[in-house]
Amino acid sequence: MTQPTDAEIADAIAPLLADPGRTAIFSDLDGTLAPIVDNPRDSQVSDRTRQIFAALSTRYGAAGIVSGRPCLDARRVLDLDSLIYFGNHGFEALRPGVGSTPEIARVIGEHRDDVHAFTDPNLDEDLTGAVGLRIEDKRTIVALHWRGVEDEAAAEAEAERLAAEAEKAGLWIHRGRKVLELRPPVEVSKGTAMKSLLEGGRYGAAFYAGDDSTDVDAFKMLEEMRAGGAVTSCVRVAVLSDESPPELVANADLAVEGIEGLEPVLEMIVA
Repeated sequence: MTQPTDAEIADAIAPLLADPGRTAIFSDLDGTLAPIVDNPRDSQVSDRTRQIFAALSTRYGAAGIVSGRPCLDARRVLDLDSLIYFGNHGFEALRPGVGSTPEIARVIGEHRDDVHAFTDPNLDEDLTGAVGLRIEDKRTIVALHWRGVEDEAAAEAEAERLAAEAEKAGLWIHRGRKVLELRPPVEVSKGTAMKSLLEGGRYGAAFYAGDDSTDVDAFKMLEEMRAGGAVTSCVRVAVLSDESPPELVANADLAVEGIEGLEPVLEMIVA
């Protein structure tokens, strides 16, 4: 796929505009709305992106973010209280007007502490620090990052070694762009996050933009719900980079060249 023309974009998004009150507009954050950076704390969105999402939240039935970040961190980056935030790839949710305590996905149940039961005795901070592997504790998930470290190959190898041990202990592993996550063994993903929002018939159309393998889960769920009649239409936009997994484009309706390529699509949706 190549950057779509304005006419192709207009044709794709037409079902979203037909009934805005029954349309949900959602997006991944890092790599989709905000550039990928070595330190996630440095991530920023443009002022225009912030303005667009503020407008989306007033014009459509629902608008929000589905991120690998915790909800509160995603909200910090966007600095918008009017959005719905699904954090930790769907393990938690934060809706407008409910304060600052995210709701944890019920399906986690007794598995809430599984990841820490493994990492607390098995993560050797001296070893991970020596190879530059960064540990991000997201409560129910622990992420291992190696982007931008001096020896990415050595850090990735240590992450994979830990992943192999974690799998033996019953955890599930998810790989992204220079990050590997240790997760509890429950069916939670960006796809199940979107399903929790859309099921029940409140929304007839949905939009989702993403750049990584975790976003493919949302793409596939939207198509599954469209095929099953839970929504009448969906628009899935792949935001491409040189690190994009092949399955991203394979499951998308449109593909755009990076964050800059997504902006014209959002502009047309919010116009």
